[in-house]
Amino acid sequence: MLPAHQLTVRHYEKKQKLSFPQLRGDVAIVQFPGDNGSALCAMAMEASGKRMLVEVDDNYLSYGDELWMKRAAWSEHIRGENPHSAQGHRWIVEHSHGVIVTTRALAEEYGKLNDNVHVCRNSIDPSDWPKPEKRDDVFRIGWYASVSHDRDAVMVRSALSWASRQPNVEIVNIGYDPAWGFARRQVSWTDNFISQRKELCRLDLGVSPLVSSPLAKYRSDLKALEYAMGGAMPILQSSEPYWEWEDRDLAPTCHTPEDWMRVIKWALKNRDAVRHCARQAREYVLAERTFKTEIEKWREAIGS
Repeated sequence: MLPAHQLTVRHYEKKQKLSFPQLRGDVAIVQFPGDNGSALCAMAMEASGKRMLVEVDDNYLSYGDELWMKRAAWSEHIRGENPHSAQGHRWIVEHSHGVIVTTRALAEEYGKLNDNVHVCRNSIDPSDWPKPEKRDDVFRIGWYASVSHDRDAVMVRSALSWASRQPNVEIVNIGYDPAWGFARRQVSWTDNFISQRKELCRLDLGVSPLVSSPLAKYRSDLKALEYAMGGAMPILQSSEPYWEWEDRDLAPTCHTPEDWMRVIKWALKNRDAVRHCARQAREYVLAERTFKTEIEKWREAIGS
């Protein structure tokens, strides 16, 4: 069989009519495709008069951050050591009927290959979230992250180390374990979102550090949404992913490790202000960042 990037619709013209028994309607949305199977599916759908849209929440078009791509089991070229490749992804994106992305930075990048790009921001379902309840006087500062954020630890390590030595303060790492040598509580990564949300609902502060890298600007503000829904005030890196938060006075933003130290010291001295910001952040998410507020953008993308 020819490699997927060399196949064209004519290879299906003499075949029997293809069927997609699991497809509802005439549009399929495929998440971050970069393998031969997805390419074949795109051409089969084209031949059958159906449409396929690509959906991504990170930039898979280039191999600019080799460490990140290897962790995600991607290679640079088709026929690389991994089934998914940046080269294959570019081909699929270029030949799909449209692309759905989560941020304006991704829209700009994917718009170079496909002129039908739609921004559907990350959003939450309020019914997923219990009401935040603080059960004691301990002030909890949490960092909720996957291992892909390991390089970001340098931004907050000193500030969280200082905070761990203050009375009635607990540092909580949820997911990624940075192996810090100071007092903290480690919550292991789990795919049980109910357990994760319970931990987030115990936090007073949620930190989102981010070191500049080739792919960092393409991340989304999902962690800020989750912290806010848990009743915690987000503290965010001053960077492209959090541009919508910077002018709303809902969450402090930081540039340097020194900024992180200053803001966390302020938070421990102004706990009532922290709780007020947390309530406002949650109200913002409920008003503007739920499935209900984003659904029309998804309908526009599917109908495009």
